[in-house]
Amino acid sequence: MTERVDGKYLVLEGCDGVGKTTQSRLFANSLPDGNEVLMLAEPGGTPVGAAIRQLILNPDIEKLPETELDLFFIARHELVERVLDPAIKRGAYVVGDRNWFSSVAYQGFGRQMDVQSILEKSRRAMGDYFMPTGAVIIDIPPEVAEERLRGRGVDKDWFENEHRGFFDRVRQGYQWIAEQYDIDVIDGSGSPEDVARLVWYSLGYLALH
Repeated sequence: MTERVDGKYLVLEGCDGVGKTTQSRLFANSLPDGNEVLMLAEPGGTPVGAAIRQLILNPDIEKLPETELDLFFIARHELVERVLDPAIKRGAYVVGDRNWFSSVAYQGFGRQMDVQSILEKSRRAMGDYFMPTGAVIIDIPPEVAEERLRGRGVDKDWFENEHRGFFDRVRQGYQWIAEQYDIDVIDGSGSPEDVARLVWYSLGYLALH
């Protein structure tokens, strides 16, 4: 991949139930008119990624942790090569709902796999886009996340069926990522509008400059 030009790659991260998808949409809608804005949700964004997403999230299909991790990286590599890199080169705003941070948090800390190995795979998969232009991690207490997930009124997916201890470790993983890479952690327990303002305070300057 060649060096990026004018595009911006901006990522929102966090545990299940923190409101990433809502906040990704609100943030994308707040970006200036006249620029291409592309929203990406991992895994997904390509035919391969969409198929892998269905497989990974299916709670009825048992998966080894190693298989789960490899599937994420296959989908991520496809996304970078086919969608993210061309969009950045076109000068687009790319708003990511998750990226490799999730693999460190969920598989590294949650599944207790080797974090350094995941980081090495992430660098290979992401290439020039290993570190986004900007990122935020949205955080809420686990009990609030559980209440939100119950309130959706839909069946839980592969990860949402995990126990509290798993999500406690995932949350620790995100805190580790924030410390290692100097990423803002924002409180996601307020109203969607209040959280959106916090996201903009963190990412807005990076998006516009």
